[in-house]
Amino acid sequence: MASDSAEAAKREEERHVELLKAVDELTIEPPLPRYPYSLARLHASIIRRMQSANDRMLIGPIERIHPKRFEIIIDLNLTHRGGRAEARKWVIENIDEAKKRAGVRDGGQGILWQKDQPSSQYLFARLEARAISALVQLDIDTATTEAKKLSAATDNVALKKQIDAPSLRAIVVITSPDACASGESTRVTIRRTPDGRDEAMRLLDQLCDALLEPRP
Repeated sequence: MASDSAEAAKREEERHVELLKAVDELTIEPPLPRYPYSLARLHASIIRRMQSANDRMLIGPIERIHPKRFEIIIDLNLTHRGGRAEARKWVIENIDEAKKRAGVRDGGQGILWQKDQPSSQYLFARLEARAISALVQLDIDTATTEAKKLSAATDNVALKKQIDAPSLRAIVVITSPDACASGESTRVTIRRTPDGRDEAMRLLDQLCDALLEPRP
């Protein structure tokens, strides 16, 4: 319990540091000439507060903020080679790498620790579409590499046939309840598919389509 409290305190301190850094770098540029857009660099928590304040107004000054941050539910692979705990550990340790690969610098995106239950098979996170896609692809790539290593480590043909890359993935399903403007859930199964790369791109396409969907 003491170690869990220390870890939680460390996470909160890191989040606070990221927020202060984001505040120092906060910028909102004037609207672009001939376009109804303004470029900005904002922390996710600041964006949420701005959007909330805007939504409370009858006609708010903000039509939409791009890119949208999606609140997602990550369903962990319970049959992972290392079990649920290892699948959970992999996702937690690779969120930042996925953001880095996607070029996302927003410190406000990541695991929603306030919803976290360590014994659960689910992880909750807030990420934009390109970071979600990068996380999916990273999981696929890691599982594929691990499967090749396991296959190379044995000469047993029967055992080689039992080595299944999809079963080595940490993530089974990613669900984004708020992905679609219509309120429908975007549910993507990424484990048992013949081509994981195509599936990762399908996830990105679905979330981007939802993002560009006009408000009803």
